[in-house]
Amino acid sequence: MNTVRPEYPRPQVVRNDWKSLNGEWNFAFDDDNVGLKQKWYKIFPSNEKKITVPFAYQTEKSGINDPSFHDVVWYNTTFEV
Repeated sequence: MNTVRPEYPRPQVVRNDWKSLNGEWNFAFDDDNVGLKQKWYKIFPSNEKKITVPFAYQTEKSGINDPSFHDVVWYNTTFEV
């Protein structure tokens, strides 16, 4: 995964074992607040968008650039520990 911020964000407290989760994630607005009921945590919706983390969805760098407010949003990715 290419990292957006390759440096550790707080170098004064660097930990030996940490993993950056920056990069491309799946993203979905849940304006109807149905994600829990429909178990989006198991099966993410097919109308997902891609977002670049760590940027907020309102910013251009996120790749979404939606300035409106949404009460509920979902992020999804996979990684190994």
